Amino acid sequence: MRDKQFCHYHHEKPATWQCRPCKRLFGDCCMPINLNDPEEPHCPLCHQKLGYLGAANTAQPLWERIPFFSRYISQKDALDHVAGDWTDGGLEENEYIPNKARALAEIYVREGRHDDALDALKEVVKAEPKNVMMHERYHRLLLTHGSLEQNHAHLMRAYLPLLLSKAPDRAVEVYLAAKKKLGDISPPPHPVICETLAQELIQKGHPAEGMQLIQDFHQRFPDYPYTPRVCMMAAKTLAYLLRDTDAAYHLIALIREHYPKSPQIVEANALDVALGRHSLKADPEQ
Repeated sequence: MRDKQFCHYHHEKPATWQCRPCKRLFGDCCMPINLNDPEEPHCPLCHQKLGYLGAANTAQPLWERIPFFSRYISQKDALDHVAGDWTDGGLEENEYIPNKARALAEIYVREGRHDDALDALKEVVKAEPKNVMMHERYHRLLLTHGSLEQNHAHLMRAYLPLLLSKAPDRAVEVYLAAKKKLGDISPPPHPVICETLAQELIQKGHPAEGMQLIQDFHQRFPDYPYTPRVCMMAAKTLAYLLRDTDAAYHLIALIREHYPKSPQIVEANALDVALGRHSLKADPEQ
């Protein structure tokens, strides 16, 4: 009886497939099967068809089955079944797609083929744009091996909008970590994402980072209907959190001049009065 063979990339997993040219063994962990469209897998390295090792390599050893021997006899898994059907462990397509991408990416990373790993994950985030886990995997790999342009495109156009809709706290963590890793990155190209992320940052104790996202907002997004609301948020942040009353007054004046009929005009006037009263109380000569 031959020794049991194990996956080249997961030494604790039994091998199911073999690529002779590449001298690689793959387990089910690396070669998921699409139950809805089963095809014999190909080697991700050389793209040749893989050879099936048979169920004998993955079957449970007899000595591990002794306690259950009587049950097997009564049922008459597997004692005399060694050939097996490689489609037995197939996955439904909604499970197959992310598992295949994950497996390919892991193989390519282990082989040092980082561009191929990124391509594998990029395809699945396109196919499943709401799969937060796959976006997270892609984002982490981009941070290490992607370009600044690739990071910005995925982070601002796909990952952060998804997180803001599902897990705002995580969106703040991801943005701050990416900013620390990548340095100054351009704000999101969409006004809604800019406003929402800035609001989350400010509320969670990062006013300076929030203000960076909405700097010159009225010039960047002149047609955005809620620009007065964003300017008002910025004015309050400057006045109460960053203690920059001059900049706050500037935004109040901007709202009055450009958006005199907006709902924020009353709030802007109230902030003007509040800041005036505060300055009177703070001046001992008044």
